[in-house]
Amino acid sequence: MRKIALILLLLSGCVRGESKSLDEIFQIAKSNYSETSQAGLSETLTASLKSIEKNLTLISSSKELTNSIPLQEISDELSALLPSAGYTVRPALTELRNQYMELEESAKNGSSSTATLKLLATRTYSVLTEELHGQKFSIKS
Repeated sequence: MRKIALILLLLSGCVRGESKSLDEIFQIAKSNYSETSQAGLSETLTASLKSIEKNLTLISSSKELTNSIPLQEISDELSALLPSAGYTVRPALTELRNQYMELEESAKNGSSSTATLKLLATRTYSVLTEELHGQKFSIKS
């Protein structure tokens, strides 16, 4: 009986394919976002999404957290998307916006890492992809 328990314990601790690096996860999220259709969106929404994408690309290429990364601009663009976002995506967008504002403050103090920022960018791509697959920012406020 002890042997069985020991074998089960060892097997439960085995790696289950969850060994992707942060860069790989970021690239997957970015490619999923790139594959989504933005057809039918207003010019304002398209411009906001392009601005966010440009800034997220800047985050991914940055090797260190500097003041040149426009975290406040990303936060403002996410705020602009909120009124037309689907009801299930709004809490996630709000949380992302708040985290970008928090990182803006942390960057001034020098207490944030690029890995944290890249993970936040990955989450941003994922939430935007989810919305573009669903409501496509079609809620009218």
